Amino acid sequence: MDEIDSQILCALVVDSRASVTELSELVGKSHSATRQRLHKLSTDGTIEKFTIEVNPEVLGLAVDAVVDIKSPGHWPIGEFDAALLNRPEVVDVIYLTGDFDYQIRVNCKSAEELNSILHTLRTELEFEEINVRVALGTAPGFPRSIQPDFELGAIALPVVVDEFEEEVEEEVEEEVEEEVEEEVEEEVEEEVEEEVEEEVEEEVEEEVEEEVEEEVEEEVEEEVEEEVEEEVEEEVEEEVEEEVEEEVEEEPVVVTKVQRRFDIQRAQF
Repeated sequence: MDEIDSQILCALVVDSRASVTELSELVGKSHSATRQRLHKLSTDGTIEKFTIEVNPEVLGLAVDAVVDIKSPGHWPIGEFDAALLNRPEVVDVIYLTGDFDYQIRVNCKSAEELNSILHTLRTELEFEEINVRVALGTAPGFPRSIQPDFELGAIALPVVVDEFEEEVEEEVEEEVEEEVEEEVEEEVEEEVEEEVEEEVEEEVEEEVEEEVEEEVEEEVEEEVEEEVEEEVEEEVEEEVEEEVEEEVEEEPVVVTKVQRRFDIQRAQF
């Protein structure tokens, strides 16, 4: 933790509702850098929580009592702590060394109510010993929070509720924008992948269709060529057969005429 972190923590001790804008102006850093530092302090355990202090008297809780108790030996510590946590009038519990095991702080409306609360606690939780002290008030400036190693001096940051709400709205808007951007990116990626897949499928289909068409054309051409060749061969065979038949038919006539001439000539002699 450096000096800038200490300045931020001191400002938040003075007023935990100080906006990031006010903190950035105080430490002299940009809004984004200050917000990142505040986020780191909140996530690494330095800042445990943001809370407020309420005046008990305004709520009618005029009696503030400190009660030292010694827990019974047969109660497990975790179970005893849980029982104290379930009592809303018990506002603080600390462990002690010495004669007592716990010191609890109780806020209530009257001394009668305090007596009733202590009787109920004593009966339910089986205290072995009890020591009750009623607080008369607190010294000016107390209670106070732990101060980091940085003197903030008299700086007090006035905070307007509207500014705090605006800061919360800005942070929420940034988170929403980031979520929306991520969703949009995912949708765009999915759409692009689908489009690419469709284009690839179309190209593949076109290529397959072209190959099929070429193969079909080649097969058709081969079939046509074969049919033409067969028809040509058949026609040639038919023509050859016809010519042979004609020649065969003409040859006997020619022989007969020659024979007659020879016979006539021989008869004249």
